[in-house]
Amino acid sequence: MLLVYIDESGISYEKNTKGYFIDGPYAIWCGVLINDKKYFHIERSFFDLVEKYIPKRLRKNEIHASELWNLTNRKTIASRTKENIKKYFEELFQLLAKFHIRVVFGVQ
Repeated sequence: MLLVYIDESGISYEKNTKGYFIDGPYAIWCGVLINDKKYFHIERSFFDLVEKYIPKRLRKNEIHASELWNLTNRKTIASRTKENIKKYFEELFQLLAKFHIRVVFGVQ
């Protein structure tokens, strides 16, 4: 059985003067397809990766790539943290490849 996690991108949470959200011109939908037999091993590997590279103060219920990338552009954050965030993304993509995780997406 395949388990699917689906999420969207393109929401900025900024509002215009009338109080409406200002989003980009595209909505990107993405699904990660995971074999249920690999799920717990993948989840443990992902948590290990987060613990290795992401400081505790940046961990929340969800980790958003846009927030992490924005941190790498700030002058106030330590260069070690910036390097760890870059290494996190490198190893995350290696993890996806290692476990042969399929990713599907669509742009609207």
